[in-house]
Amino acid sequence: MVNPVQTVDVRDLAEFTVHSAERETSGTFNAAGPAQDDFSMAEFLHGIRAITSARVGFTWLDEAFLAEKKVGFPMWVPYKGKARGAVHVRSHRGIAVGLKFRPLAVTALDTLEWFKAEPVARQQELKLEVERDAALLTEWKARSKKGS
Repeated sequence: MVNPVQTVDVRDLAEFTVHSAERETSGTFNAAGPAQDDFSMAEFLHGIRAITSARVGFTWLDEAFLAEKKVGFPMWVPYKGKARGAVHVRSHRGIAVGLKFRPLAVTALDTLEWFKAEPVARQQELKLEVERDAALLTEWKARSKKGS
């Protein structure tokens, strides 16, 4: 099974909250997208890559390797273990009463523009762990060569 990813743009959540309050809609609703179908990490990353002209490539690491290294990444939840169902939330009840999800490309582009508008010090706080990730990739590639 490919690890699914679920997201919600906070603007969609806010609009749904206002929409529900205006219509006096009550109840408990999940608000994780995409709307219905599973969305894989590959689809998520390729969708984000589509909004930029930067050269981007992907290397898929084995989940067991990441677990062995005790590494986590934003948006990645191991498919096995305690969090297994965390990204299998269905939002059909919310959608039925007005929940909408804007396209990933819109959220990605707006997020990138927001990030670029942040002060440099804040941007530095939000950066990924590039050195750690480079070391993981080097080890993964060396291990993969030995196995092939």
